[in-house]
Amino acid sequence: MNRRHVFAGLAGAALAAPMLARAQSMNTLMDVIAGSRDLTRFAAIVRQAGVEAQFRASNARYTVFAPANGAYGLLSADALRRLETDADYRRTTVLNHIAESQQMLLPGGNMDAFMGQTFAMRAASGLTLRVEHGTTGLPSVNGLRIIVSNVPAGNGLLHSLEGFILPA
Repeated sequence: MNRRHVFAGLAGAALAAPMLARAQSMNTLMDVIAGSRDLTRFAAIVRQAGVEAQFRASNARYTVFAPANGAYGLLSADALRRLETDADYRRTTVLNHIAESQQMLLPGGNMDAFMGQTFAMRAASGLTLRVEHGTTGLPSVNGLRIIVSNVPAGNGLLHSLEGFILPA
């Protein structure tokens, strides 16, 4: 394992610690997202999009790929404007980040077993999410690196992304 992978693992662990502590009580995905210092902006757009109830539903299992706060700095001015002003665009963007199934990434921490594997998930928006474990073993979704993975909640799993899965 090279230094870059060690750093990525340490950074992910540092980001995951507050989320893991909060998730251990089996709060909903929305509780975990709202309780994470690195996901406050995503929590806000979930509320603004009017889909908070879906993130709180206890009768389903979801996988959420939540963009970290730093992802906002990577958005174009147009995408940021649309997230702030276009309700349909905002709702579709949020629904692009939730899948109606629970998918653990790197179960058991065995990265070698998953290198090069790819699978698809269907987002609540209808978009196909392509989850890939590249040659480094670090997973990505639609080309966006997952920076924290497998954070449990009472109604699913949370993974944090370095960017946004935007509507076409």
